[in-house]
Amino acid sequence: MNTFEELGGEVRMNCGVQKIVTESGRVCGVITDEEEEIRADWIVSNADPVTTCRDLIGFDKVPPRFFTKLQSSEVAASTVNVYMGVDRSPEELGLTEHEVFINTDHDFDRHYEGTKNLEAPEALGVTCYNAVYPNISPKGTCIVVLTALKYGEPWYGIAPEHYVDTKNRIGDAMITMVEKVFPASGNTRRWWRCPRRSPTCAMQAPWAAASMASINPLGTIWFGEWVIEGLCKGSILSARGRSPGAVSNLA
Repeated sequence: MNTFEELGGEVRMNCGVQKIVTESGRVCGVITDEEEEIRADWIVSNADPVTTCRDLIGFDKVPPRFFTKLQSSEVAASTVNVYMGVDRSPEELGLTEHEVFINTDHDFDRHYEGTKNLEAPEALGVTCYNAVYPNISPKGTCIVVLTALKYGEPWYGIAPEHYVDTKNRIGDAMITMVEKVFPASGNTRRWWRCPRRSPTCAMQAPWAAASMASINPLGTIWFGEWVIEGLCKGSILSARGRSPGAVSNLA
């Protein structure tokens, strides 16, 4: 964002867009929620393609064949995430990169098939926000997010009374996998494992992303359902300013 501004761009926070304006068959600007029109040669929408074409551009402005192709697209995978506040510095944990990818082995076809069930993930990402923003948490601590791909459909078959237990089981497996690569010094379990009802450890699974599939066929928007006490409900947004990630294998 700093580079964008240095090059002459203007950044507006909390500025919603209600419509994308078109002229002569191409986009030419947007109309904000405050009814202001902003002209531009190029528009980048972070809404999914169907919502962008249907709600922002309008049915009458989009070729029918293109919109039909969007609607017939396969739903993409969502993610299971573990959000942790860790009482150790990134250096103590060995998390010197913002994003690290861990795999049990190099059989990526099997890893992909595992995204379609509720078994423990065999590939996941480890994100440490402090690697980009050192002061995002108190000194001697860090914020760590574990992410694994999972399709939403299998979650439909879980009875409501088993939903939280299923999320916790998968979350525990993800933490165990990370401990093998980044064991904290001293008592590993003490620092990596958060009390299940602690506001410093939360689980988010793609239940809501699956239930929203009818209006989000490409799965490009993540919806989260917080079930841990002390945390408020809300959607999950990806962090900006990622640095190059390293790759690590357990095998």
